[in-house]
Amino acid sequence: MKKNKRIEDISIKEIQEWEKDFSKRKGLPPTDKSNAHQAMVVGFLKLSEEVGELAEVILRKQYEEIPAEVSDVLIFACKIGKIAEDYFSQTPLSEEIRKKIDYAEKREYDKSSKDLTKPKGDFKNWKDKN
Repeated sequence: MKKNKRIEDISIKEIQEWEKDFSKRKGLPPTDKSNAHQAMVVGFLKLSEEVGELAEVILRKQYEEIPAEVSDVLIFACKIGKIAEDYFSQTPLSEEIRKKIDYAEKREYDKSSKDLTKPKGDFKNWKDKN
């Protein structure tokens, strides 16, 4: 993805491609099979930091900062998903999100427990069957 491309609707794949290209352009060490786990750990630590920053702006009612902080969270989550896909043969993130959405659509709100019901079995077993 070009760095100055006007973005109206952006896909997960485009975020992942941008992040990989950005890292390369900025001279960050490239991820390969030998350091993929470490790259995922670093990505997770950055993701955790960004979630903390998001929590801070929410708690301080700095609503104008929320979109930027959510964007940071999404970028690092996409980075982790891409590493898992490329180096650990995991399902592409966009496909996994689609499965989660399909699973969520099967859930019903239970007014007595004030919670969503879960289809029979856990999500992993459910998605393998559907």
